[in-house]
Amino acid sequence: MEISAIELIKFLGHSSIHEPFDDYLHTHGIKKRPNVGKDYDPYIEIKKQGLHLIFLTPGGAVENGVRPKTPGNYIFNSLDIYLKKGDGYSPYKGPLSFDLNVSFSQLQVRNNLGKPKHVTFDEKWEANVDFYFVDNLVLAVKYTDMQGSAIEMIDYRLPDNWARENGIAPKL
Repeated sequence: MEISAIELIKFLGHSSIHEPFDDYLHTHGIKKRPNVGKDYDPYIEIKKQGLHLIFLTPGGAVENGVRPKTPGNYIFNSLDIYLKKGDGYSPYKGPLSFDLNVSFSQLQVRNNLGKPKHVTFDEKWEANVDFYFVDNLVLAVKYTDMQGSAIEMIDYRLPDNWARENGIAPKL
């Protein structure tokens, strides 16, 4: 069963034990949860669907200035959506939020979302990323090349100290 990134975004800020979030993941066959065992693993990788969920511990949330919505040991902090095959991930095939489309170029994204709050443009690292603040979330759009020909990945995350310091999210 396909997981909807739009539905997952609604759970950002909730803990892995938040019942509606846990139920949603179980309904879609996702049984893995972050754990501290011998090797701390804060990720849920759903590579066949192009989704990567990242969690913070409560201490990590405090340290990074992230405000959890529900208590628990692992706070769903970030969702990476792969639109191009890479890092072992298949491209995500479902709908995207904020009227974004998998076929958009950087110009089309900017026409749709407006001027980015922050841009990372680093030719040495081949990084071309626009950052927006939409619906109380930081939205990072990474492009396939320096010309912004196509979207490679979209990352939705909770506002944190880095986003506030770079003028992406409002100060607390």
